[in-house]
Amino acid sequence: MCTGAELLLVSGTGLSLLGQGMQMSSDQEQAEHAAAQADLQAIYTEQQAAQEADLVRRIGRDTRKAATAAYAGSGVDVNSETALAVDREIVRNTESDAIVTLLNGQRQAEALRAGAGMYREAGSDARRAGAINMAGTALSAGYTYNRWKTA
Repeated sequence: MCTGAELLLVSGTGLSLLGQGMQMSSDQEQAEHAAAQADLQAIYTEQQAAQEADLVRRIGRDTRKAATAAYAGSGVDVNSETALAVDREIVRNTESDAIVTLLNGQRQAEALRAGAGMYREAGSDARRAGAINMAGTALSAGYTYNRWKTA
């Protein structure tokens, strides 16, 4: 038969364990949600960089066409050394800009994925800490009960 004090100890310990368990799960779920969002943002970042690189390349093609048309309109041979050098420079600059855009997007995505990993690790840490707190609460309750019984 339980005494009132024992009942309070068991009830209080049970509620404490329940609260700690709920907090532990909530902390881990929040960390997993943040990680999933960071992973998704990394995908969006890479996609946006690819779209921007495509736009840079389109603009480069349009610039080449405009330069060729301007040379032709001015009576300059579009196959002259100067016209071809300008065309090569436009191509080189365009591709360089597109590659930089892609690399920046990849670096940002990598940083977001690293952050996602850190969120996941924080969630695992929260779960471990919660389990340790729960064990501590149970041990403390056992110690308290043992002291009452031996007193």
